[in-house]
This record gives sequence, C-alpha cells and structure tokens, in this order.
Amino acid sequence: MRFKDLNKNFKISFLIGLTFTSFGLILSLTGFSSLGLAFFFFPPLAIGISSGMLPETIHVVLGTIVSLFIFCLFLFFTGTEGVICILTALPIILIAIGLGYGIGYIIRLYRRKDNENFKVTLSPILLFLVANMFEMFSGSTMFPASVSTTIKIKGTPSQVYNSIIAVDTVNVETNFLQKIGLPTPRKCVLTEAKVGGKRICQFEEGVIVETIKELKQDSLLRMDVTSCELDHNRSWLRFNEDIYIIDKVDNEITSITRTTTYFSNLKPRVYWEVMEAITIRAEQEFVFRNLEKDVRNL
Repeated sequence: MRFKDLNKNFKISFLIGLTFTSFGLILSLTGFSSLGLAFFFFPPLAIGISSGMLPETIHVVLGTIVSLFIFCLFLFFTGTEGVICILTALPIILIAIGLGYGIGYIIRLYRRKDNENFKVTLSPILLFLVANMFEMFSGSTMFPASVSTTIKIKGTPSQVYNSIIAVDTVNVETNFLQKIGLPTPRKCVLTEAKVGGKRICQFEEGVIVETIKELKQDSLLRMDVTSCELDHNRSWLRFNEDIYIIDKVDNEITSITRTTTYFSNLKPRVYWEVMEAITIRAEQEFVFRNLEKDVRNL
C-alpha cells in the first residue's frame, strides 16, 4: 500500500508526530533545546493536541503510534540514543500525548467541526517553542540527588570490606536493564588503599575512575568520581561520590550500604528522579550480588 492511499487523518497524525519529534531532536542536537520539561513534555503534548483536533480516532492514534515507532527506530539505529534511554523516556512522552489528545479533543468539540487541515494542526508546536525559549533563557541547573541500596551478607566486616574495595572479576548474571544497555562493570583495580588512591572500575562500555577521599578499615569507603568515560555518556548526568558503609550486625551477618550521589539536569525532576533511581539501583544490586558470591567463596 502506498502512502498516498492511506487514510487522510492517519497521514496527518503520522506527519505531525514525525515532524514534531524530529524538530525537537534537531534543536536538542544543535544546542537550542535542553533536556528539560520543554523537551520531554511539550513536544508530545503538542502532538497529542494536534491529534485530538482530528476526527477518526482509530486512524489518528495509529498514525501517532507508527510515527513514534519509526522515530524510536531512527534513534536506535543511528546510535543517537540507546534502548534504555528510549524506554525510560517513553512513559512521560505517552502521558503527555494522552493529556494533549484530551485537550485537542475538547477543542474539536468546542469548534463543533472537524479539522483536517495540516497547517492548522501544526499550530500546537508553538507551545514547545515558547516553553523551550523560556527554559533556555532561564538556564540549565544541575540538580543533586542520591540513591542508596543496603543488603545483609553472611560474613565479617573485614571480608566484606576487602571484597568490595577491589574486585577481580564481576561475573554474575546481568539484569534486564544491563541486557538492554545499562553499563555493566566487570572489575575494579585499586592503586593504593589510602586517601588519594585510585579505584579504577572497568565496564564493558568504558572506565570510571574514583579517588579515595576517606576510608576506615572494615567500615567506610568514600570516593569522588573523578573520571567517567562510558559509551553513550551524556552531559546531563554527572556522578559525584560513591560511598560504602559497612556495619557489623552480629557475629555472622554484616550490613553494607552503597550510596551513589550525582547531578542531573533532566526535567521534570519528579519523573526523572524515579527513573534515575531505578537504573542506578539496578547497578548497585548487580555489584552486591557479585559481592555476596565473593564473600561466600572465601
């Protein structure tokens, strides 16, 4: 079937979806849009409003879905974004499209006539342009955040401490998020066990270098993340500290808490803090599963 033979409203919603997403991507890649509320919320909101202004809901929804699917394929196959970035952004995009569709549908009912004019349905993009201009002029702020994970291990504080400060091999089963692109650590090499010493963590995707700023034998390891060179590393995320606190529970059990602090400028924060916590916690739990294995094998 040729494109010109498709339903008119399917074609309009398809072109709207592809046009708005491509426009937003171009502005982002050229530095004229930050990865904030304007980028993640207003373009899909505009897509939804434009789609809601069109009649024949089924054809309109299908056109929007197909355009998003093709855009996601483009991001993946060109290496612009990985699968995990696409999947974490989809929920807020779909929510904004749904909200926008409701607004567009109300506009159509208020107008009491169907609108099938492509030029008119392009008008909601003005929402994105205004929001983006305001956000760009207000500046991009890096917001501090932290994620912690605690587990209890059968072993002594000394065994846990020695097994985490340097890791010969991380060889436990990767989790789902790592299988679709989350960085996977494989070993950590310690240069010196003192303040100023380096802990070099090698990932399948690159290297993170940490500098020890505080340590207490068998109880505390606090490090600054001084270098992060991972594939698909983005300027919107900057790791700050990696902290391990080890506590003796009883003669057989030891508790270890890992806290990762970082800065991010992704917005809205209420959404992205949740997504960032999910991915960082998955990394922490992966390392802890390997730690349990190493202590068990001592």
